[in-house]
Amino acid sequence: MTILAKSALSGLLGALVILPAQAVVPRAEIVTPSDIAQVKDLDEIIVSGNSKSLQAARQALVEAEDRFYARYNATNPDRAYDMLCHEEAPTGTLIRKRYCQPRLVEDVLQADAQRMVTGTSGSIVGIEPELLRAKALVEIKRRLKDRVAKDPELLKALLERAKLQVHYEALRKEKLRGRAIVGD
Repeated sequence: MTILAKSALSGLLGALVILPAQAVVPRAEIVTPSDIAQVKDLDEIIVSGNSKSLQAARQALVEAEDRFYARYNATNPDRAYDMLCHEEAPTGTLIRKRYCQPRLVEDVLQADAQRMVTGTSGSIVGIEPELLRAKALVEIKRRLKDRVAKDPELLKALLERAKLQVHYEALRKEKLRGRAIVGD
């Protein structure tokens, strides 16, 4: 694995955080390395629609992340560690956010929610959700590093996502120019 790929993967993994019991692990953000422009395999990135639109750049970023996780899930032998992504609005807001987490965490949270609704208590697996997230995070980091090191297609998907992140951040910075909110 190249130093650049390690840096991109490190950014992906470093952004997975553990949240309180009722929250979910937020979508993985890649903090892209400054030298991502040096990647020769990906001389261009494709943003459909207006390449100067934040919305189009964001959509391309989500699609690249989906391709990365789809490839990871296809090569991952243990389905409990497949990454599942969805959008939901956190309690108290209508603004939807994207979240990605391992299947086993999603399954336990879903089972716990069902137990809460039916009036029974306690975790289905006898472990608190935040502790399960912490244990799953350590394992998912190991698995992602292993898969990226062994699969050139997964590495390419990771680097594509990193380049799109650089494009999105540059476009966002250009459009915001000190403002808190901007329209496309």
